[in-house]
Amino acid sequence: MKKIFCVLMATIILVSSMSVSAFALSVNESNAQLNDAYNAMFETVAGDVNKDGKFDALDAREALLASVGKAGDINTSAADMDGDGVVTSVDARTLLRFSAKIDPLDLLYSAVDKFNLFNAFANHIKATNQRFQYTSMLQNIDISNNNPNLIAKFNKQMNSIPGMKAEDKIDLGAELTKEKGKVTYKCSTRSYAATDLNFPVKNKDFVSKLSLNDITSITYGTNKTYNYAPKRTADGRVQEQPDYNLTMTGLDVLTVTFAPEVLKTIPSDTTTLRHGKIFDVPQKDTLTSGYDEINKMFTGDLEELIGTMKASFKNLNFHDSSVSIYFNRATKKVCAVEYNLYYDFTINLAMDLNFKLGLISIINIKDNMDIVDKELSRFAYVFPENYKA
Repeated sequence: MKKIFCVLMATIILVSSMSVSAFALSVNESNAQLNDAYNAMFETVAGDVNKDGKFDALDAREALLASVGKAGDINTSAADMDGDGVVTSVDARTLLRFSAKIDPLDLLYSAVDKFNLFNAFANHIKATNQRFQYTSMLQNIDISNNNPNLIAKFNKQMNSIPGMKAEDKIDLGAELTKEKGKVTYKCSTRSYAATDLNFPVKNKDFVSKLSLNDITSITYGTNKTYNYAPKRTADGRVQEQPDYNLTMTGLDVLTVTFAPEVLKTIPSDTTTLRHGKIFDVPQKDTLTSGYDEINKMFTGDLEELIGTMKASFKNLNFHDSSVSIYFNRATKKVCAVEYNLYYDFTINLAMDLNFKLGLISIINIKDNMDIVDKELSRFAYVFPENYKA
């Protein structure tokens, strides 16, 4: 029986390891993906639909013919400007605007080619264990609620309890918003090799599992400057780290942006979320940890004496988020990656309080309110060795 059990466990471990690493790319596979994506973007003339080696109004004409089913031998990827998988009159109009120089030519690259290069660069980071430094900023943008009358009523009744000392007076509104505007910085002063444990998405063998359906746009820019100025917060003070500042010039950049994503519940596997395919999204227990003290406070004797006040998760809303990859076009190396994750999470605070002194009702509250906490998580990763190269 013991031998059978050991064989069974070994089989389970083998299957588990195979399923976890199914996405993992070898160095050779990652290099091949990056080269293919790079060549598709840069080794052909952008917008060259008719494959004549140049871009002009004739390419827009071929795209228009393709949109009505009369295409010849064309480069479909170059014609599909919006990346929706079909060539339409909208794509033809876009190409025509480029040919007339109405729109900047940097935008001429197709969504498919830009997106494939973005993913190839992203996943190349872990596959090749590239060395990085990082800085982060966690900012509480705002905390608000939809029932100020409840807060005023709570404060008034609680502070009217006979014998309440001045120093014990309660201000629930101030307590709920004490973290409002708080900014915390972290940074590294040494470099790390990118792995599943230290680079997003953490504990996963990929950096990006995005598809075009997960984003609202992808843009490409040239000759950009990226300024890396790490900071850290210690003892309540922000400390600059000037010795590690780095200004990188002459870079190209690919930026993806995301549509809002509203969650009523948070799945155990957050990589099923659109944002979870590239961001380390906050977990439910992290979001609600700040309100656990309220729930713990109103238990036991206090609950029996005065009633309940319970905070519970309501929803999580991601919005206006983006990821940018800065790279050296000549060397095909990533020089910086910046993540901007904006999210609002809503907590419902329900009160059912009733306290009497004899026949006199001191506290009588049965109401609830939503508390909205707006946060920004910004992480910047730089690869100094790649920039020097």
